[in-house]
Amino acid sequence: MRHLGLKARMAIVGSILFAFYAVAAVVVMGVFGWPLPLVLVGSVAFVGVQYKVGKWMALRSVGAEDIPKDRYAEIHRRVESLSESMGIDKPRLMIARMGVPNAFAVGRKGAGTVVVSEELISRLDADEVEGVLAHELAHIRNRDVVMMVLGQGVASIVAIVAQWVVLLTGDNDIADFFLAIVVGQITQMLVMLFVFAISRYR
Repeated sequence: MRHLGLKARMAIVGSILFAFYAVAAVVVMGVFGWPLPLVLVGSVAFVGVQYKVGKWMALRSVGAEDIPKDRYAEIHRRVESLSESMGIDKPRLMIARMGVPNAFAVGRKGAGTVVVSEELISRLDADEVEGVLAHELAHIRNRDVVMMVLGQGVASIVAIVAQWVVLLTGDNDIADFFLAIVVGQITQMLVMLFVFAISRYR
């Protein structure tokens, strides 16, 4: 069953993020003189690259490797069963040594990846591991992982635009440079507050 509360919150946050993006786009067109098609193509490319690189870095940062089917046949079987019951494709399964029991999901529906730590598998029984896996699969099914990535992309775009506005409208000295950094950080955190609201709820 779809979680209507999560869907409603994602729709609201998505609308707010679009509003932030629209303001940033108008500023770029007004201050920098970029045409709308260039703004759209540039921002889509930026978020796309961030999505790909972010996924790659998340997996690389923990040293994730594919879970061998011969050694963890039960985990593969349970994920196949869960995926079928949720109506999604079976995601790529990976394992990593993280030092603590942990699991996370990256990617989107149809191209997702679930990473579990060796510590989690060793400390939990089979049913508990299945519960964790179901939780991560739900993130992929509800597309809230993608929402998080898009939110981070929009936050980065808005922050970059804010920094350049400060630099171009100031005296272009060292004080403006540091002010731009501060403004960019504050702007990014402001946008990310809405993304964190989804993160905490999910």
